[in-house]
Amino acid sequence: MTRTTRRAAVAILLGGLGAAGCHGTGGGAGKGGQPEGWSRYYNAVDPCYPERYNAQARASVLVPFAAQVNNGHVLEQTVWNWHFDTSSDTLNPAGQAKLDAVAQKRPQPDGKVYLQVARDIPAYGAGGLDTVAARRDDLTAKRAETIRKYLAAQPALQAVAYEVHVIDAPVPGMPAEFSARGYRGQATGYVGGLQSGGVGVTATGSGAGAGTTNGPTSGGSQGGPSGSGGTGPSGGGTGGPTN
Repeated sequence: MTRTTRRAAVAILLGGLGAAGCHGTGGGAGKGGQPEGWSRYYNAVDPCYPERYNAQARASVLVPFAAQVNNGHVLEQTVWNWHFDTSSDTLNPAGQAKLDAVAQKRPQPDGKVYLQVARDIPAYGAGGLDTVAARRDDLTAKRAETIRKYLAAQPALQAVAYEVHVIDAPVPGMPAEFSARGYRGQATGYVGGLQSGGVGVTATGSGAGAGTTNGPTSGGSQGGPSGSGGTGPSGGGTGGPTN
């Protein structure tokens, strides 16, 4: 077989493979519906290049973002210590509003609710450090039961079986001044424009030359605010205008 003949055969084979699709799912004359010579060609090259590797690269990039999305969702579904009265299993107004928001989420509520372990138990209270762990566990269990009862009393078009999972994540936050500054500044909206001042202009006098002013009353190399001669706006042989 000459070189030209071999090239023609490869072109025909590639054309058949292209018609068969990436994985050769199309019909053919060979075994299993594949074109003739498919197995030898498949062992030599990857007919799915570069789609196969693009998919793997895309997945490897998205995996960290998926973890971030999951962590954010867990924090959004978490009921924190400050949603209860201190060292109590009674929901305060903020806690009730939090559970109301969980139950009213659309398109449907998430049945997994997370509860921060009770860390507002005084370590040196009754019994001191010897009993703080038991007191903390007892209050955490009572708070979990309070959450279940409150969510069970929520009106719903269809019943939701809520599960309460205890976690010990740190409370997310940011300096209050950052959010307060953004809230106060939203009333002004986006402001743009050119600022004036600080840029001198050049004027020509009838004296020795012209000066460029960069200050309130600066003159040229010889003239001043009240110099003699010339016809500049502020006198001076080489004085310029005042900005």
